Amino acid sequence: MCTVTFIPIKNAVFLTSNRDEKITRGKALSPGIYKSAGKDLLYPTDSDKGGTWIIAREGGGIAVLLNGAGLAHIPEPPYRKSRGILLVEIMHQPDPLSYFIKENIQGIEPFTLILFIQHKLYECQWDGHQASCKNLATDKPYIWSSSTLYTPQIIEKRKGWFDEWLQKTTITQEAIMHFHSVGGDGDQANNLLMKREGETNTVSITSVALQHNQLSMLYKDLSANKSYKQYLLWGSKKWLQNNSASFGRFWCKLTNWEYWPFGVVYIPVYFYWFWLCLKARSFFFFNAANPTIRNGGFLMESKKEIYDLLPDGSYPDTIYCPIGTSFSQVISAVQDRQFTYPLIAKPDIGLRGMGLSLVANEQELEEYFTNCKVDFLVQKYIDYTQEAGVFYYRIPGHKKGVVTGIVGKEFLWVTGDGNSTILQLLKEEERSNLQIPALTILKQRELSEVLTKWEERLLVPFGNHSRGTRFLDYSHKADENLSAIIDELCNKINGFYFGRLDIKFNSWEELSQGKNYSIIELNGAGSEPAHIYDPKHNLFFAWKEIIRHLGYLYKVSKRNRKLKKAPYLSVKQGLKMFRDNREQVEKIA
Repeated sequence: MCTVTFIPIKNAVFLTSNRDEKITRGKALSPGIYKSAGKDLLYPTDSDKGGTWIIAREGGGIAVLLNGAGLAHIPEPPYRKSRGILLVEIMHQPDPLSYFIKENIQGIEPFTLILFIQHKLYECQWDGHQASCKNLATDKPYIWSSSTLYTPQIIEKRKGWFDEWLQKTTITQEAIMHFHSVGGDGDQANNLLMKREGETNTVSITSVALQHNQLSMLYKDLSANKSYKQYLLWGSKKWLQNNSASFGRFWCKLTNWEYWPFGVVYIPVYFYWFWLCLKARSFFFFNAANPTIRNGGFLMESKKEIYDLLPDGSYPDTIYCPIGTSFSQVISAVQDRQFTYPLIAKPDIGLRGMGLSLVANEQELEEYFTNCKVDFLVQKYIDYTQEAGVFYYRIPGHKKGVVTGIVGKEFLWVTGDGNSTILQLLKEEERSNLQIPALTILKQRELSEVLTKWEERLLVPFGNHSRGTRFLDYSHKADENLSAIIDELCNKINGFYFGRLDIKFNSWEELSQGKNYSIIELNGAGSEPAHIYDPKHNLFFAWKEIIRHLGYLYKVSKRNRKLKKAPYLSVKQGLKMFRDNREQVEKIA
């Protein structure tokens, strides 16, 4: 908002702004897309006032603010409204130029508005008393500098730097960004990238490129040394982008059975399930598989109750937060346990990773608390580098159990190329492309970040297939040592005979020695042999493995009923479990 350039080339224009701010000013938020009267607006946000200094809108409108109006003024606060908020209001209007001219803007600090709208360029000024506006040629380049920070002599000198640079440069958005970073003669206080010790610095550079039916905004946060890029499309380009992306996700799901709906994949399995129910004379025989776990761990089991069964130190330190707990109580418990961020927050009763969140700070924890409608847990985040799901069963009365399958979990990562945004990198791979809708909700601003070449970024630190984790069949890892460690661990869990342990660990070697691991979750009778979701396996392999494990579930349940008098659920109890689960899912979703 203190140095602005306008540069036209054939079939494109560029508006670029350096934001010079006091060092006490809050850090701005990177560009996001916001809806207004059916149209999209794109702008970074001032975290202190909530406004902006540069904004673009669907259809090709761009506006940039500079402090001051031609001559330096003496500030006379308080002002009625922030200039940044006024800029957003102006670009919300069907006709921004008329709104500026006709709207009562008394009580606003003086400013200059550079407005490019409907292929016309305007320099509009408010000097604190009256508004003025002049039409500028759109085939000429311009540079403006804030009259509140730079003297007329410095402003003229800056125009000289700009003219000299134009004569020897091929114009691209990257070249313009570079000029806004290095333009000057070595005078730190007046260079384009300015720095006045203990006072004011250039904190960001933002460039908007308009070409055809597309706007791109490149934003560089200088304090964090991070770049972000966002796009606005309209007309046929927007339609093609939205529909081609949707079709790509549809095609990926159609041609990869592991993304098919649960009910479709299990159609042939239901026949075997009903056969087992007839043999057991109960539709809900699975309840007896793990007598100490609610419903055998099929549905509606409490994670806290399961953690209470595990050996001390084998799972993350956990705080239980039932409905009715105040946020101050949650924070007090976090502090008493000396938890450090990030933390894991998740429903006590959940399904397939629903409601699971990594909270980076107290503000995000409060947001989770406010939105959560069920009992939930707060856990220490386990930063071991690997995660796996180990399927295990033991026939009651036998001393030794069996590891029947292991699923390795490859988290969703992207690697930068120095030019593409994270969103663009995700689109390059069909499986990561599937996660874009969910990630857009969770990480909208991060998706617009441009990673440096070879920079790696972990997007989803959870081992959930539905959150982008690739499942790989690591059943061959179940050697004698690892099987013995898992068997010893499971024998210490009272009443556990069938299910999957999701474990984070440092290395397979250490896990096989029983070192440096943590049980993230223990899943009971409702567990899937998740190694079936390795892309190398076909659907027939999956059916065979599911049926094999249902056979183990039947044997374990039948044996527990005989030896331990573990009851099966009645039909009434079983139907209530399904109703309760449906209600729980509605609360979490």
